[in-house]
Amino acid sequence: MDDLGVAIYGQGFANRAVTEDISLAYHQGDSQYFNIGMLHTCLDGKPGHEPYAPCTVDGLRSKGYQYWALGHVHKREEVSRDP
Repeated sequence: MDDLGVAIYGQGFANRAVTEDISLAYHQGDSQYFNIGMLHTCLDGKPGHEPYAPCTVDGLRSKGYQYWALGHVHKREEVSRDP
């Protein structure tokens, strides 16, 4: 999506149950683009949900993306205004 100045990052899963933080394998954001990360995950510390591919807000921030689209909990929630 070079012509739009957008880079989108995501990945599929090889197994039904993922217990490690796969966001660690995501590339660092590119300063030339608006970076979007897509990840099926459960943020650490969210009660009432299985820890599917758990990650942390700080870990996601460290990638330098401008927006993260997270899934697993089927409820809209703004976790942080500072991606």
